[in-house]
Amino acid sequence: MRKRLPQRAQSTTAVTENVAEDAAIIINIFYTLFPLCVLLYSVETFSFLLAWNLSPFVLSLPLRGMVPRISKRSSFLISNATPEAYTELYGAAKPGADSEGRMLTAVTHLKPVGRGVTAPHLFTADDGETYVVKFQANKIGPKVLVNELLAAKLGERWQLCFPPSGLIYLSQKVVNQEYYLSQRVQAGVHFASRFLPSCRYLNRFLLHKAVNKPDMAGVMLFDHLFHNVDRTHNPRNLLIRQETDGWRLYAIDHSHLFYRGKWTPESLNKLLTIISINCQRSFGVLLKHYLQADDFLPCLQKIEATSDADFAEMVNEIPQEWLPGAEERELLTNWLCQRRGYAAEIADQLCRLTSPHL
Repeated sequence: MRKRLPQRAQSTTAVTENVAEDAAIIINIFYTLFPLCVLLYSVETFSFLLAWNLSPFVLSLPLRGMVPRISKRSSFLISNATPEAYTELYGAAKPGADSEGRMLTAVTHLKPVGRGVTAPHLFTADDGETYVVKFQANKIGPKVLVNELLAAKLGERWQLCFPPSGLIYLSQKVVNQEYYLSQRVQAGVHFASRFLPSCRYLNRFLLHKAVNKPDMAGVMLFDHLFHNVDRTHNPRNLLIRQETDGWRLYAIDHSHLFYRGKWTPESLNKLLTIISINCQRSFGVLLKHYLQADDFLPCLQKIEATSDADFAEMVNEIPQEWLPGAEERELLTNWLCQRRGYAAEIADQLCRLTSPHL
């Protein structure tokens, strides 16, 4: 006669069977959903890696020759469709990147570029050129674009060795060209700086080759005026490349103006009267071996000739979505006007560090 299991043993056996059944159900669900999760993850990962790794030689070749130009008719249609939309959206004619006040329009996304915190990407524009584009949705925020646009406007007025830069419009169609981009960037107005191919990062061994070393006096004065310490902290912000008249220097990336980039009214007020001379890396070598006191005079004269109305116009050209607060706009304008008064003292302190024997 078969013995019956004790009541406690029967209960334990039942629990074990239930746990086994639940485990089997969970395993079945896992094996059902796992391939789908892997597929979704693989698609996004492949898209990200493709954006970074496809055609790694793009940066080392003249991109204008690699990307077909759009026709004149297509360029006309693209560039003339956006101004009306911009006027309707913002209630004013759009500020432009060229002499006719026409904003650039992105045509083709190429790839990410650089390692900066703003994560810029390369695009071709409707003028046939290639641009480094920084987006509103960067890790620091849209004030990075405010800083960049101010630098572009001031650099053009003061004739500094900055690449041509300005506003660029990205349509939803262009944003959707890259999956990774479409998940993080919105269509709208962003900042574009002309891409300079075949550049090398500046170091003291290349500096002596440059034919425009005196131009760096203006860059140094600009950086000290607007507390841009990132120029020497990041050695990739000074470039040199060989052109028809020799090796030329270029200063790029002005996202960290006002010391940290993401400024506030309080931080601007603290920086207004501060003069801190930066003699690190290339700046120190330039002051000690190459620059003369007279090299600072042309830029200083241009700074002092910039009127309050000029500063107000530059601030007014900042897109509304980049700097929506009227109080911050007024504060920035007043700060620029007052800071101009410190340019002569900054230039004087820099001149004292130059060698009188050059």
